[in-house]
Amino acid sequence: MENRIVDLRLSDFEKEGLYLRFPDSTKLELTKENIEKVTDSYWQDPTKIPEDKRKAVEFQKCYFCPHKNKEDICDSIRPMLPFLD
Repeated sequence: MENRIVDLRLSDFEKEGLYLRFPDSTKLELTKENIEKVTDSYWQDPTKIPEDKRKAVEFQKCYFCPHKNKEDICDSIRPMLPFLD
């Protein structure tokens, strides 16, 4: 395996989040802003999350969540959506 030096500076990471860098130099920035943007695009597009899946219990807020009566996707699923694109 080839050894490589990774040159990273804190100034490269402007917002709080998880920044993943892959061997091919692809970056995936899991910041709150990016996660919300991807979540909104999935939630607004019924072809990405069909109606029957949206109503499934796995997508709903938990019974103890303060937002449980709001029609929205579970907060724990949000960070996973960027990996689908």
